[in-house]
Amino acid sequence: MQLKPGATERPSFRRLYETYGPDVFAHLVLRTRDRALGEDLTAETFERALRAYPRFEPQRGRTRAWLLRIADSAYADHFRRAQRRPLTVPADPDITARSSMLSAEAAALRQAEVTRIYAALDALPSLQRTVVLMRLGQSLSHADIARLLDRKEGAVRMIYSRALARLRDTLKDGSR
Repeated sequence: MQLKPGATERPSFRRLYETYGPDVFAHLVLRTRDRALGEDLTAETFERALRAYPRFEPQRGRTRAWLLRIADSAYADHFRRAQRRPLTVPADPDITARSSMLSAEAAALRQAEVTRIYAALDALPSLQRTVVLMRLGQSLSHADIARLLDRKEGAVRMIYSRALARLRDTLKDGSR
C-alpha cells in the first residue's frame, strides 16, 4: 500500500492497520519470542501510531518503516519499564508438540539449543539483530531491508554477513 512519491493523500487508519498489522505483529513476536507480548506491543504500536497519525506525512517516507520504528520504540520502552532484558525463552511449541515422539532428554537438549541461539541473537548489536530477524524471520530481501532501514543495499548485506559471522563464532565458542 505504498503511496506514490509526492502523494499527499493519507490512507485511512483502518487501512493502515489491516495492511501492516500482520507485519508489525510478526516483527514484534520475533523480537519478543512471546505471542501474547507481541499482541500487546502491536496494540500499543497502533495506539501510538493513531496519536501520531495527524502528523503522518506519507510523502516523507515509507509507511511500513514508520510503523516498524514505532514498534521498535514500544518494544524498547516495554523492556526499559520492566528493567529487564528479553532473554527468557518460552518453550518451543514444536518441541512440546513432538514431546511424545522425543525422549525427555532429547527435548531438553533441543530446548537448550534454541535458548543458546536466542541468547546469541540477543548478544548481537541492535542493528545486526534487526537485520537478521528481518531477513530470516520475515524473509525480507536485502533490498527491502535497505529501504525499511534507509540504508544502501550493500551496507545491509555487509551488516547481515557480519551478524552471521558473529553468530557462527558465538555458537561455535559456546559448543566447546
